[in-house]
Amino acid sequence: MINWSEIYQVYDKRNGGYCCRPGLNFAKWSPAYVSTNEDVREVLRILEPGVNDRVLTVTGSGDQALFYKLAGAGQVDTFDITYNAKMVMDIKTSAIKNLSHEDYVSLVTKMRKVPGSINDMPEYEAIRYGLSQQMQDYVAGVRGLGVCRTGQSNEQMLFRSEFDKLKKMLGGEYPFIWTDLYSLAEKLEGKYNQIYLSNILMYEKSTDKFVKIISDLGQHLVPGGKILVNVAPWFDEKDREHIEALQGAVNQWARVRYLKMHDMSMCILQKNF
Repeated sequence: MINWSEIYQVYDKRNGGYCCRPGLNFAKWSPAYVSTNEDVREVLRILEPGVNDRVLTVTGSGDQALFYKLAGAGQVDTFDITYNAKMVMDIKTSAIKNLSHEDYVSLVTKMRKVPGSINDMPEYEAIRYGLSQQMQDYVAGVRGLGVCRTGQSNEQMLFRSEFDKLKKMLGGEYPFIWTDLYSLAEKLEGKYNQIYLSNILMYEKSTDKFVKIISDLGQHLVPGGKILVNVAPWFDEKDREHIEALQGAVNQWARVRYLKMHDMSMCILQKNF
């Protein structure tokens, strides 16, 4: 599962930097964001997940899965193209269960600022035995490599009240599907109440591929189920073309909405009853 030869080929041995060649910005071993810059609280207020819903979300920084758990979701499955997203998510899950809020914030902040030194952080030493042996070995193996992205200044952090609530709720690791978007639908089993894609489809330039991805995922929704197709500060011309094409392609079985909020834009597909 872990191909160390591949990993060492895409990180600079001298400084640990990720070798972001064309097509590799988001790939199997690319760095993962440590915190989201999306207002997930507001997004979920609009999506209105139900208690005990079955949810699928991009792993990203792990924050979407955490906020879905806070919202009462029963089962939260995650997926991502990079294994480092699972690493960040598993570290956060163990940290919430084993650290104080102050130490959790300290750990996340350090991971963001010094992405190659997770093993040297005292907060990590306090939580690493809450990780699977495979993940402990992985974190040790990528020591010195920039496996975390620094992100932006408006990243979100759990409030103390949210942290305390999650500490009582979290169980084991979140289920993780390691895949790109093109293969995601074929790897799913059963149906979901909600699928959260964040903004990852912003990077798809082909309208036909965009529509096919959403259409295929739509077959894994329960009646009334929703897909968060995109959330971003703004949609450019290509994004709007994608939405218009999607509306035409799915109008027999779903409704597509575009929402402009005070600081973000959203596209949501909802399957008909």
